[in-house]
Amino acid sequence: MPVHVLTDKARGPEAFIVCDKRSDINRVQVSAERLVQWQCTADAVCGFIADNLALRRSGKRSAEADLWEIGVASGDKRSQMVCLKADGVLSLIAGGMPCRWRT
Repeated sequence: MPVHVLTDKARGPEAFIVCDKRSDINRVQVSAERLVQWQCTADAVCGFIADNLALRRSGKRSAEADLWEIGVASGDKRSQMVCLKADGVLSLIAGGMPCRWRT
């Protein structure tokens, strides 16, 4: 659920969520210690893919601004660079064949 923050000059900021699961609960206070901000970057996704496919990470970013080289995948007959294209839709590209999933 989205976290809302109200600032009170006397008490400081107060964070809460509005419960939409039960009709008898409205605002639920959330302590600052429980708030954690997660981020997902193209670089983090590349690292995850490289780790899980056991690829040695290239870490290069192609001249094309939205294409990241992940590493080389080797098969029985050939090796191909695996890349991540991030242009609103994530595409995993291996051997020129994109596999798409929505972000």
